[in-house]
Amino acid sequence: MTSNLILSIVLVSTVWLLSFPRETLLYTYIWQREEYRWDCLLDFLKSKKGQHQLRSPLNILRVTLFFALITQSSQVFWGLILLLGLTNLVALIVALKNHLLYRPKLTARMGITLGFILGVEGVLFFIFKIEPATLLGLELIRPLLVTLAIQCVGIPFFFYKKYLLHKAAKKRRSLLKIKVIGVTGSYGKSSTKEFLYQILKNKFRVCKTPSHVNVDIGI
Repeated sequence: MTSNLILSIVLVSTVWLLSFPRETLLYTYIWQREEYRWDCLLDFLKSKKGQHQLRSPLNILRVTLFFALITQSSQVFWGLILLLGLTNLVALIVALKNHLLYRPKLTARMGITLGFILGVEGVLFFIFKIEPATLLGLELIRPLLVTLAIQCVGIPFFFYKKYLLHKAAKKRRSLLKIKVIGVTGSYGKSSTKEFLYQILKNKFRVCKTPSHVNVDIGI
């Protein structure tokens, strides 16, 4: 193994380690926060925060790297790979300093999803070798890879969720005297729930969903 090859592997691995954890956790966090729903995700991408994510300096640099690769300008390409690594390092430091290192809540579904993503990226490195071109490809397709993982892992969990909801509905039908209050809307659901609970508990036996648990499977 030549010194250039060793240097290439070390550099590529370092850049990957600087980007993979932070970005994978960010993308999965966004999907989880948007309840794994396409309509909610698209609304987020249309927002100011979503547009900022799409037009981040890292994404612009990756596109520049792609054009440098297809024009086979190796000297410029290696310089940009180093710049990509430094940019990822700065992004990681800023995220840690400002407490913006987003991460999803670790559930069974999320654990399987993260393992799926890591496994796919490992297989791609094995197939195409630990080279700058492979690194760049993963950097560019990672949002799509996370989306693919979310959708694939979501299939069995979709049917499991239906099973749990069926059991819950069956139990709910057996509680003939219980009265249910449902609060809907975009904002203020949890606060309204807490207000109602405090008012009603003085006269009735009341139970409520904990914290910000509002989605159907949580309820």
